[in-house]
Order: sequence, then C-alpha cells, then structure tokens
Amino acid sequence: MYNWQSYFQLNILWCALFVVFQAGASASIPVEKFSIEQLVVSTTSGDHEFQIELAKTNSQRRQGLQHRKSLSLNSGMLFVFEFIKPVTMWMKNTLVSLDMLFLSSDGRIINIVQKTNPLSLNAIFSIKPVKGVLEIRSGSVKKLKIKVGDRIRHPLFYK
Repeated sequence: MYNWQSYFQLNILWCALFVVFQAGASASIPVEKFSIEQLVVSTTSGDHEFQIELAKTNSQRRQGLQHRKSLSLNSGMLFVFEFIKPVTMWMKNTLVSLDMLFLSSDGRIINIVQKTNPLSLNAIFSIKPVKGVLEIRSGSVKKLKIKVGDRIRHPLFYK
C-alpha cells in the first residue's frame, strides 16, 4: 500500500530544499568592483565635487547601484558607454531614489530625471544619444541647482 502522507512530506521537503538552494544561488552572484574617482559638476552656482564609482563594463553597468541601502550626499555612479547612443535606464533592485544626469561626449548635461522611483521597472530614457549617465542622490539636482547645459569634468569626457 502506498503512503500518501510520506509522499506529500517528501515533496514538501524537496520544495523547501529547492527554495533554499535558489536563495543561496542568487546570493552568491558575483559582486562587481568599481574604481572610485573624483568628478566635478560645474554649474552657475559653483563647482560641486563628487566621489563616484565608475561603471565602464557591461557587467558593472548591469549591477549599477542595485541593492544599496543608502547613497551619501556627494557620491554617485558614472555609467560610461563605448559609443554615443540612446540610453534606457531603470531602477530594478535599486532601493534609493536617484537623480540621473544624461551626458554628451563633452560632459554637457543633455537631460535630467529627478527623484526616480526605487525598484521601478519603468524605462528612463535619454532624450538624445549620450556618452554617459551620472546617478546621484535624489534631491541633489535641486539642492545644487544643477540644470541642463551644465557640465561635468572627468577625464573620460573631453571639452
């Protein structure tokens, strides 16, 4: 005679082990290392220095600022692309709201998106092809009076 109760308990055990294995596998995804560099945003209100993490590779750009619980006032991440192109960003697994500055090849700010929604999968577009995107703490654009036409200074962007 077949014991349905044992069969049911065994299936529950296998399901629980699968969930634990999946959680462990996703937790062991390699975390990218980023170089820390200085960047200046030049505005009519003055120059504002930021300590940024540089995302230059596909895997670094894919990881971005995901899973961060906070972002200090004068820090951020600079996404740099090999080619000037239209760019779409999102906030998948990003726990903090950001201001995004979309940058031309000479570091000029082309467009700004303020106060992004954490964890959103909605697309955030550049309005023109860009060389990079600077993500900084939400509210920084307003506080520092950063606007379209201002420029960043960083070695990867030329005048």
